[in-house]
Amino acid sequence: MSETHIICRKTRTTSEREAVFAIRRTVFIDEQNVPEDIEYDEFEDSAIHFICHVDGRAVGAGRLSILEDRLKVERIAILKEFREMGLGGRMVQTILQEC
Repeated sequence: MSETHIICRKTRTTSEREAVFAIRRTVFIDEQNVPEDIEYDEFEDSAIHFICHVDGRAVGAGRLSILEDRLKVERIAILKEFREMGLGGRMVQTILQEC
């Protein structure tokens, strides 16, 4: 049995950021019926975006919003078939390390 390779980190490229938005679309808009105008907001450009890969596949997303008086960890999303692997917790730990 081969070992699963998991990497969670800040996005580095435009294509990774697009993958983050695609994951969020799948989880929040398609699965949870969150309206698109609520999911994507005025903080997208100023936020720091994070991505989680499992064996090279983008499967998780999150962001750190920098507000006037605080930092906000939000938009944690993991594709359905990769849930129950502890990836949400890993994503939060990765984001908190950035703080």
